[in-house]
Amino acid sequence: MLENRYWECDYCDFYSVCNPFLIEGINVGSAVAVFDLDGVVFDDVQKVKLVLKSMEMPQRIDPEDLRGSLREQFLQLYLGEAFFDHDRPSAAVINILEKEHKAGVSTILISDRFVTTRDVTISQLKAFKISYDALLLRPNEGARTFSWKQEMLDRLKGIYQIKFFMDDSSLVRKEIGRRGIKAIPPTSTPD
Repeated sequence: MLENRYWECDYCDFYSVCNPFLIEGINVGSAVAVFDLDGVVFDDVQKVKLVLKSMEMPQRIDPEDLRGSLREQFLQLYLGEAFFDHDRPSAAVINILEKEHKAGVSTILISDRFVTTRDVTISQLKAFKISYDALLLRPNEGARTFSWKQEMLDRLKGIYQIKFFMDDSSLVRKEIGRRGIKAIPPTSTPD
């Protein structure tokens, strides 16, 4: 379910029968709010500083401005478990998440973290007492960081009513907005 080689489902003759992207416990057509994990649900300011420092880069650099091998190196470190201890819950975003959940909107957390980090990520969420309905993590193979969320949101949009998607990347929000999904930064509140 939504893990690893999910793209194979796109080519399967039984796609419409098994509905592989239906999330257990969330009915077809339900309203969902989707939240990115790192930089949204988790405040990553300290983690970003430490990753940049470990790369011997100035801390004033915006990671979205990094390109090529520097961007890949940053993401490898940022999405690696070694720096997860520096995540802190974002109280403002968690309040929005809880408000949506109480209003009957299912909450889905999505992250570029690899599925191999599932256990440690779930432990973090439990430690911070963050409730959610589903956690979607990037497959270990064949999924590029930038496009994975877009592809997954396209699939979810075909099954659910996405109320909004909250992400800290302006590039990701812009692309998701082009797909007809309301994309907002973590500094905003949904209407």
